[in-house]
Amino acid sequence: MFGYKYYKSAIANYKKALTLDPNYFKAIYSLGISFYYLEKYDESIFYLKKIISGNFENPEKRYAYQLLGDNLYRKKNYEPSIEAYTNAIKLEVDFPKAYLGRGRTYFKLEDYDSAEKDFLKYTNLGNRNWLVYQLLGETYFYNKKYQQSIVYYDLAIKYADKNIDNSITYFYRGFSKKNLNKISAACQDFETASKLAPDNKKFEKFYKGNCNLK
Repeated sequence: MFGYKYYKSAIANYKKALTLDPNYFKAIYSLGISFYYLEKYDESIFYLKKIISGNFENPEKRYAYQLLGDNLYRKKNYEPSIEAYTNAIKLEVDFPKAYLGRGRTYFKLEDYDSAEKDFLKYTNLGNRNWLVYQLLGETYFYNKKYQQSIVYYDLAIKYADKNIDNSITYFYRGFSKKNLNKISAACQDFETASKLAPDNKKFEKFYKGNCNLK
């Protein structure tokens, strides 16, 4: 039942479970998740705060803080989001999702040094995926560390699933190469980005404007 299309019916069942046991952690937390995926963030936060303020174990509160951070991020409440992720990390120092979430939030606030540290911590905990490598590439790009950004864009391309549109990865890897005056290599990436996303006029315009094409 706990699939996306069933969240609304799941909510009714978990609320019923709480009438039998108001402190049933799985029901409270699952309500938080259900409302989160339905983009009803205030309702999700309501249930997560029940866990945070209630008589629950630290591992349970850790998950609540992490999901609270996700909710606050979606609401663009970035500073409180960082605080929630930090509280999750205090309860478990090696909590990958909290580092990824906090790093993403630091990135939004253009605190690229802090974002870099959290993303690297996430990878050092054994996580390898397109998302974190893409985020690291962007972090180094916006911090004008173009050689490092290329390294992580390379990894993002390597780890991208077939269903991921990684045209943006090729584009910004090309942009990094352009900023290092590697024009020929940059143009190859701009061309790939344009082919992967033919409807993206920005890519096409940038490719033609920087690679001597009419």
